[in-house]
Amino acid sequence: MQIVGERCNILNPTIFSAVKARDREALLSVVEPQVRAGVDALEINLGVCRQASEKWLPWTIEEIRRISNLPLFMTAAEEALAQGLKAAGDGCWINGVTADTARLESRMAAAECFNAGIVVMLIRDGFMPATAEEMALLAEDVLELIEKRGFPLYKVILDPVLRPRGDLSGAILAGAVPDVTQLMDAIAIISRLREEGVRTLVGLSNISLGLSMDYRSSIHQKVLTMLDLAGLDTVILNPADDALMKLALSMKGNDEGISSMEAAFVHPELSA
Repeated sequence: MQIVGERCNILNPTIFSAVKARDREALLSVVEPQVRAGVDALEINLGVCRQASEKWLPWTIEEIRRISNLPLFMTAAEEALAQGLKAAGDGCWINGVTADTARLESRMAAAECFNAGIVVMLIRDGFMPATAEEMALLAEDVLELIEKRGFPLYKVILDPVLRPRGDLSGAILAGAVPDVTQLMDAIAIISRLREEGVRTLVGLSNISLGLSMDYRSSIHQKVLTMLDLAGLDTVILNPADDALMKLALSMKGNDEGISSMEAAFVHPELSA
């Protein structure tokens, strides 16, 4: 299990204030604890507003690079991606790419220019797969497009998108824990779509917005335990949640594949 720290997000008030004021100390007060906690990579999400991304992303990454060379998972407006990837260096990831053909093509082109990988969400304009079979079929479409372009599979991670329960009564009965049965099946199927293996990723926090920290932690631990059994490769989580981080770190011992996010770029055979 590879761990991506989520706290460098524009929705985090500390990050918003830090990047707006170019306050290095405030920015690093969020970055450094995540690095010390043992994450394998950092998520950088300053939103998809073009003006904000262009203004804030390069400075943010340059400051992070002063203290850490961990891979970065970037979500940004297309116009700012080149600046961000250039500042970050090799081995980073373009996050939040939908499975729409035009968007996927443009992100692969950017990734090729800067030796980056892409994280593709298994959603498409007007289509949100609900079953494992639908997720797997969309994953196959994505893989065929990637292979047609000649983009390397070891630089691709698929995100089947973990979602909260949509039915209120079911959410109440389940204590807000989402039904991940279809997602678990999808992860198991997707991993076997290619002989060399296909990596998967989910973000945990969207399933528990608005709940107390202790309750969120409990839900995230339950869900992560189930997804680990299904073969999940990478998780985006809150490293400030000590109990969740301890659980995720214990799952790193289950890996027989890549030993770090960087290794996939240096030794492709380790990415399976």
